[in-house]
Amino acid sequence: MAELVTRQTLRQREYWQTIMKSAYLVLGLPGNASREDIEDAFTTAKAYYSASKLAQDPKALDKFLEVKEAYHVLRDDESRAAHDRKLIAMQSEPRASRSARPVLVQQEPEAPWFTRPLTILATVVVLLLTAGFYFNAKNETARAERAAKELQLKQLAAEATEKEERRLAWEETERRQLALQAEQKAERQEERLRRESAQSLANVRAAEAQRSYQETQKQYAEQREARQKEYEARARQQDAVRQAQQRLASDKARIRELCYQNYRRYDC
Repeated sequence: MAELVTRQTLRQREYWQTIMKSAYLVLGLPGNASREDIEDAFTTAKAYYSASKLAQDPKALDKFLEVKEAYHVLRDDESRAAHDRKLIAMQSEPRASRSARPVLVQQEPEAPWFTRPLTILATVVVLLLTAGFYFNAKNETARAERAAKELQLKQLAAEATEKEERRLAWEETERRQLALQAEQKAERQEERLRRESAQSLANVRAAEAQRSYQETQKQYAEQREARQKEYEARARQQDAVRQAQQRLASDKARIRELCYQNYRRYDC
């Protein structure tokens, strides 16, 4: 039975379709993407292909593994350079060689698939890749769970921190209120002491004024009494002088009378 293409041509096409699928297209990046663009694209893909999505959709796991493989190719400079060279070689390959006409050949009897080394090797590779993809997916799931736990712990820590901040803010508010109350109480006490001091000073001044007035009154009374005594003494002195003058006048009159009686004259 004739077939349209040879096995070699089919293998070449499968090889180029498998190997030369652009990693840039898988990640949705241009050919001149930077390392930061690659990291951002892979981070976005990881966020999109979450653990729940991978568990629910088996096709999503294949797509995520494809994205991860493209990321590993572009992340390393050497593998990216080799990938770019292959893309350039693929693009520069003559169109006639890429689209060769099918050749009619006589089908050869095929040996059982388990006797073909290439098939066995491919099967082993597929099994290894499947196992690797399985363990990678398992590791990714474990990492996602750990990330979820870490996020939960961070949220709990953030809540505890927020609660502690609220408690400290409340304590600070209470402390400020107590300080304000203490300051107001101190101001009231100071005002009361100031009023008491002013009242005491007014009382002292009033007492001093009263004492000064009393002393003034006492001095005035003493001066008046002294003047009264002086006046009385002067009056007594004047009375004594007047009495003395009266006695002298009386003595003179009596002497004149005696002189007149004895000598009949008044100036003896």
